[in-house]
Amino acid sequence: MILPDSQIRPLLPTLFPGHWEGLRDANRVQPASVDLTIMGPLCRVTAPSGERVSEVYVPAGLRPGLSVLSEIGGGTASPRTWVLRPGMFYLISTHERIVMPNDLVGRVDGRSSWGRVGLRIHATAGFIDPGFAGNITLELDVAGGPVEIREGDSICQVSFHKLFGAVERPYGTSSKYQDQVGVTAARPLEKGNSR
Repeated sequence: MILPDSQIRPLLPTLFPGHWEGLRDANRVQPASVDLTIMGPLCRVTAPSGERVSEVYVPAGLRPGLSVLSEIGGGTASPRTWVLRPGMFYLISTHERIVMPNDLVGRVDGRSSWGRVGLRIHATAGFIDPGFAGNITLELDVAGGPVEIREGDSICQVSFHKLFGAVERPYGTSSKYQDQVGVTAARPLEKGNSR
């Protein structure tokens, strides 16, 4: 069962500690989801040669160049803005930190207005496990012409799906992305464990 707004609102303090009042006051609760906003830095996976970018993170154990994140300048103005180009793959973080209870699953999707200008948001990893806590690293790419985004834009939404009971093994402290803050690059898969 997907939770409606009437069931999401009372859960905001649990789901978004530290952010729930802002979500409530900005009317970010939709009929069956919550709109989330983005914060910099914006990072690009494998920057084109010759571009001036600063390295943010190189995952250990991966071949050089495959998953190198490069921070893209957004200027000093507030809010920062970025122009995303087709053919590139980007990562950015939600401003809001989420804490999933052990009896809910979250689903992150792009918002339709952004999809209609060619911005694809979180197309492959939209599942938020029960027990997960942290910022959500969003995966972005562009179909069509360049798209401009700015810090604070609400480009994605999360819906909540009720489980029949609490999970026995929630996403937790030994999981790869638990308590991530800001943009987090791919971490190597361990044999036999995708978490």
